[in-house]
Amino acid sequence: MAKNDSVVDIALLEHCVREDLNSRAPRVMGVLRPLRVVIENYPEGKVETFECPNHPQHPGMGNTERSLFKGAFYRT
Repeated sequence: MAKNDSVVDIALLEHCVREDLNSRAPRVMGVLRPLRVVIENYPEGKVETFECPNHPQHPGMGNTERSLFKGAFYRT
C-alpha cells in the first residue's frame, strides 16, 4: 500500500503471472482449422504414435499422445 498514486506497467503483471503459471500449468494446444497434409512416401495404413510431455520441466504432469499417419493433420 502506498500513500502516492502510482501506475505499474502491465508488462510487469504479465511477467509475474507467466512466471507463476510456468511452474504449475500444463501445456495444452487447440487448433481451430488444422491443415490436412498427405505424406506421399509414407506407407498406407501405418500409424506411429508418440508421447509428448504436458510440461517440459515437470514430467509428473503426464503425457499427451500424438499420431503420425499418411493423411496427418498439421496443426498450424
